[in-house]
Amino acid sequence: MVDYFTASLLILLGIVGTLLNDKLQYKFGVLIGVLIRIFMKKRRIITEQNLKLAYPEKDLSAIKLIVNESFKNLGITAIEIASMKYMSDNRILRKVIGFEGESIYDEAKASGKPMMVISSHFNNWELPGFYSSIAKNNILHMIIKKQSNERIDKEINKIRARAGTKTIDMDNAARKIISVFRSGGCVAMIVDQSALGDKGVLYPHFFNIPSATYASPAYLALKFDANMLLVVIIRHNTGKYILYCEKIQTEDLKCDDEGVSILTQRHVTALERVIRQYPAQWVWQHRRWKRMPKVAENAN
Repeated sequence: MVDYFTASLLILLGIVGTLLNDKLQYKFGVLIGVLIRIFMKKRRIITEQNLKLAYPEKDLSAIKLIVNESFKNLGITAIEIASMKYMSDNRILRKVIGFEGESIYDEAKASGKPMMVISSHFNNWELPGFYSSIAKNNILHMIIKKQSNERIDKEINKIRARAGTKTIDMDNAARKIISVFRSGGCVAMIVDQSALGDKGVLYPHFFNIPSATYASPAYLALKFDANMLLVVIIRHNTGKYILYCEKIQTEDLKCDDEGVSILTQRHVTALERVIRQYPAQWVWQHRRWKRMPKVAENAN
């Protein structure tokens, strides 16, 4: 019943958001974010805890400011993603007003090599894939983990399918990813949540904290000599976006344990650098540091 209500609310938000112009949609998203912060106490506590870990040098007032802005950002993101199902392609694409690093992206696409695109829950995380598939004619094969709420999972996958984005279930991804890479295609993965299990998990430093991260993006990039790109979308006060692309250096690394470890740290560091520039635009509401290396746990 809770899942049904949550999915129905998301659909309703999408319909309402579509009826609003971009400025009103932005303001409505801010209101939704404020309400989430007020009523979801658990997420507010997690957000504060994460920020205190990431920014030990900041005082409580500075932390609170980022918390408040982060929830507003979460509300804006929620209304935008929910509305994408009903908005025209042109209206969605008009939200992107610039592309920093477009030449890097185009060169990687034209190189003939496969592409490993890493991204993050940074603003509207569905928009870069949508833009890539439609505006850049580069179909993404997105590695996803199914959400526990099946109705929401289906709604979001409809948005991806509409743009041409292909989804690959994380639990059965190996063969499909290899096939995509061998054909010179593009695989995308959001890499900022705590990795599960022990196999294939590394602990690079993210905000100076060992952070459980899947090794597979780095391993695959090195194994198949793929271009690795960090792609996120940065929101301006107008509610419009700049797409940001950065190439992660791979040419000096071998496909061995050391190379995979170094490359994993590189892409995590690149993401951290962007988040530090725009801290309120990342989703601090999930438990990024819920799993620590066993050595650190034993020391504690």
